[in-house]
Amino acid sequence: MLVEQSLGYLKSRLADKNFFEIYQGEGRIIKVTCTFNEPAPVERIEEFELKTNLSLPPDYKRFLQTHNGVTLFDDVEYGGECYLYDIDYVFENYLDWQEDFPSGWISIGYHYGDEILIDCDKFQNGNKYCLLYRDACEPSGVAHLLNLSFELWLDRLIICQGLNFWNPPRFAVEDNY
Repeated sequence: MLVEQSLGYLKSRLADKNFFEIYQGEGRIIKVTCTFNEPAPVERIEEFELKTNLSLPPDYKRFLQTHNGVTLFDDVEYGGECYLYDIDYVFENYLDWQEDFPSGWISIGYHYGDEILIDCDKFQNGNKYCLLYRDACEPSGVAHLLNLSFELWLDRLIICQGLNFWNPPRFAVEDNY
């Protein structure tokens, strides 16, 4: 339910125009857009789980069944890097990185230098807070637990207008005055 509400809010912001403005901090206001893919067929999600022997969290499945991938907060002028992948791309990544990642990890998105992952093993062991992020420059087996479910992460990402709330930029106040 939260997935649909969060994405519905973004769609409503785009209803009148194909963009909306957000405040990015440090005095910057930008125009952004979002792109929503068509839903993934349930059979395709089941096929992924069968071929990988992984169980996906229900909130992530709802996302895929609502929009099989999205681009969020894409700067109209310069582009952006906030993607949640479609299930086919998740599967391709899983096959490509299976030897590099710990068992059960899948890459579901990319956000300005951070890979967004789900630890399916953690989920299968009863922990719904199974979302991870890793800096794309870190070794492939290194990631940081967010202690969030997919839907809570997505909701907070939207509240923060696309900024990476899990690793906020640090700047000295005196440098701005």
